Amino acid sequence: MRSTEFLKEDITTRIIEIKNKYNLSPRMIEFCMDVRRDCQPYLQANPDPIFGDPLFRGIRTEKEFVDEPTKIKTGRDPVNSPAIIHQEANVYFIDKFKQPFRNALFCTGNDIEATGYGAEFIIFPKGDFQFIWSPVISDFFTAYEDFGEAYKKTPNYSASDLQHDFVEAIIIGKGKYTSKNLLAAIRSGHEIMISCDSYHGFNDYNLYEPNGKYKVYGMEEIIKL
Repeated sequence: MRSTEFLKEDITTRIIEIKNKYNLSPRMIEFCMDVRRDCQPYLQANPDPIFGDPLFRGIRTEKEFVDEPTKIKTGRDPVNSPAIIHQEANVYFIDKFKQPFRNALFCTGNDIEATGYGAEFIIFPKGDFQFIWSPVISDFFTAYEDFGEAYKKTPNYSASDLQHDFVEAIIIGKGKYTSKNLLAAIRSGHEIMISCDSYHGFNDYNLYEPNGKYKVYGMEEIIKL
């Protein structure tokens, strides 16, 4: 009991020291403590989640922090591709991984790719999470576009056949989707599908400002305590 109390006191002391050293705002401190509390499975899987192996997601918001936490939408319609291919892919993903991963959170280790979808956020999945990725397919939509361009040149082309055959040939046949090696997934820069209830995130524009980057070093120190 005493050792636990001393440990808490030591962490509190360190947080105060870090706050003062880096001039962190109360909001930054709150965010870091939320991540420490809520995201331990992810922090164990990715011990260097900000400057080493950040997980990016483009989010259309002007907020600096997203940590209500934001709920994952499970019934959304795809934006750039037919719903049927996501439905058929989900049948396969549920059979192999027990999750409809096309309804999941889409992330990447490629910051440039993330900015195509909104402001660049570094995210932290909350609680227990699952993920899959393909070492072959960098992006589901791009793969569908490429497959479609070639497929449309075949005799007796039909859109319904294209959609079905894409899932059969590319997602199931060549995709080699796996739920292993999160760090390799991040470093590949490929699309990563993450199943989790919610997540915390912060807009990493601070990383491109000298003083801001200094503050993020402080945030990282607190998260790693």
